[in-house]
Amino acid sequence: TVMIQGLDNQVSYGNRNEYTDFRNDMKPIIQKIQADDKGNYRMEMTFYRGRNEAIAFGYRGITNYTSIYQQAVNNYCGKMGLAQENTRTIYNGSTVFTDSLFALKYVMSKHPVNEDYPAVFKMNEVTVYSNPYALGFGFMVNEGSLAETYSDPNPYANQDKLILKMTGLLESGFKAIDKVRIDSSNLAYTQIDDKISFAKLKPKNPGNIYYSFVAPQDGPIYGFLTSDTDEGCKLYVNDVFITDVYDSENKLAVKKHMIFFSSDIEFRKRKVANLVTTSFLEHFPRP
Repeated sequence: TVMIQGLDNQVSYGNRNEYTDFRNDMKPIIQKIQADDKGNYRMEMTFYRGRNEAIAFGYRGITNYTSIYQQAVNNYCGKMGLAQENTRTIYNGSTVFTDSLFALKYVMSKHPVNEDYPAVFKMNEVTVYSNPYALGFGFMVNEGSLAETYSDPNPYANQDKLILKMTGLLESGFKAIDKVRIDSSNLAYTQIDDKISFAKLKPKNPGNIYYSFVAPQDGPIYGFLTSDTDEGCKLYVNDVFITDVYDSENKLAVKKHMIFFSSDIEFRKRKVANLVTTSFLEHFPRP
């Protein structure tokens, strides 16, 4: 009995109406993409009901959960900035470069994703965007191209190394955002190298963390944000709520990084425990 209860707590049944509503909304969208484009490519969505939607709907994707995963593949996806932990890899965290590298041609989203991705059509409050830079599933590069592309804690540095190895270019693609200002309210913080520790001064009151910078206008901005805990926060960009951050369910999707097109990023801290975070803010200039 105890074992059955434990399994039920860990792997419980979902809500049937939520499942059928989600499936009824998404199935015609995916079928239209596949009918209009019969090529070989991946597609993804920026919202989720589960982690194996690609299997459920019959398309090639990135997000997946499997208990027989290949550790080397999952680890490398994490080093490239995709949200990843052991058995789960999540699309959130991808950049224009990784989208193109992994042959991701279509993105289904309920919010704008990238100025470089034109909208193809909208159905059931979901807009389908097309990536004009998507590569094929296979192409030839020097076998040593991957050797030095997964050692840096900054995923943009790893992507840069791969870009340079694949193309032979001498100039980096990603550029660090200069003069990032970090402010806080009702929080004490200490910084050692790139790691910042936050703790509430008054546990019952909200605590906010602010990242402010001048946003370049020539390309998307990416933020890589990690935490040593599952501390609950809410993420705002220019005072507009974006998503929950560091929660047990959402931590994989957003603890890694999000795409920002604005210059004020705020975390509103909900819980009491300390939050330890490492952050990298960079932009990808358009050619």
